[in-house]
Amino acid sequence: MGSLAFTQDTIRCIGTTSKKVQCKIMVTNGDKCRYHGGDTTKIKYISHQCISFTNGTNVRCKLKTKHESELCHHHRPKND
Repeated sequence: MGSLAFTQDTIRCIGTTSKKVQCKIMVTNGDKCRYHGGDTTKIKYISHQCISFTNGTNVRCKLKTKHESELCHHHRPKND
């Protein structure tokens, strides 16, 4: 039963970051994420780090999120 749970294979994006490291975003359609020129019509969001910075510092938020805005529950607008 465990092997039947996932019907689509997820792979890491083949793009490289500005630090010459492979992108960590997982994609299910194609081989590139939306940041590296991949298909943006069907995006399956896998957990990744919040893109916001903590208040008053230049330290990035450490929380993980699956939300399509890429912001954790602390940094999303109240009406979202």
